[in-house]
Amino acid sequence: TELMPLQEDNPFLVITLEVAQQQGTVVVDDGDGNEVYRRSIGYTDCPEGAWKFYLTDNAMLLPSEY
Repeated sequence: TELMPLQEDNPFLVITLEVAQQQGTVVVDDGDGNEVYRRSIGYTDCPEGAWKFYLTDNAMLLPSEY
């Protein structure tokens, strides 16, 4: 829910969750590579890797769904 207000200025957002050693970083950009948000996560049980999502029209999508 903390990402939804970002859509007021950016109708399309790319969200990347990078996970390593049970810690994560969420990076949000405007689709043109301009970072608009970043947050560190001290612990996650999400599998390691880079996970990408799109947020547009208040819906979060996988890249294959866009």
